[in-house]
Amino acid sequence: MRANQSVTESFKSNLPIQSLGFFLAAFFLLTACGFAEEPTPVPVDKFHSALMDDFKVTEQQVTDARVSGVTDDELALSFFIAQRARLEPEAVTGIHASGMSWMQVAFHYQLNPWIFYTFLSASPSNSPYKAAYDKFNKPTFKINLTDPDLVNLANLKFLSEYYGRDPKDIVQKRASGKTFREINDDYWNQKSVHDYGWDVVNPNQTPTPSPDLFQKVIGL
Repeated sequence: MRANQSVTESFKSNLPIQSLGFFLAAFFLLTACGFAEEPTPVPVDKFHSALMDDFKVTEQQVTDARVSGVTDDELALSFFIAQRARLEPEAVTGIHASGMSWMQVAFHYQLNPWIFYTFLSASPSNSPYKAAYDKFNKPTFKINLTDPDLVNLANLKFLSEYYGRDPKDIVQKRASGKTFREINDDYWNQKSVHDYGWDVVNPNQTPTPSPDLFQKVIGL
């Protein structure tokens, strides 16, 4: 009788430990069976991914640029200036944050306005590019491009060279009201399905106008 009572008391004293063990076993079993909640995957930012790949910058550098006040549309411009000036993006975004316009930033690093030029086979009339190309076609001693001019030119260069697309196509898309992010998504999706225009021999090579056209543009 006493032996049975001793066994019963021992079982009762170990009951909390047994309950905890059962709970842990059940939890791990549910996890192994896939019942535990999975973390929600973060969607890929196609625009930022293309910029990071083309300009060889990190996600943190993209984030730092955005925190410094650079808009999504200005990212290609800031990275392009940094690339041509052979600087880290932080140097460019920092001086722009001090109050300089993008043209002043380019002049600060002694960059020629013609580095932003992309040859077009047709006039970009009725598009956001008209104002900038009018300045290239009728240059004065000092070409003074506005911030919107430079943003348009830098993204034209980035999208056309990275995806191997005709710059005229991008001008037309911009004239229709599409944003740079939307244009990038169009090309990204087509690249994923058809791999069209993705493998470019030298995506950073700037198209050069013919000598006759160049002389005409600069007034020789």
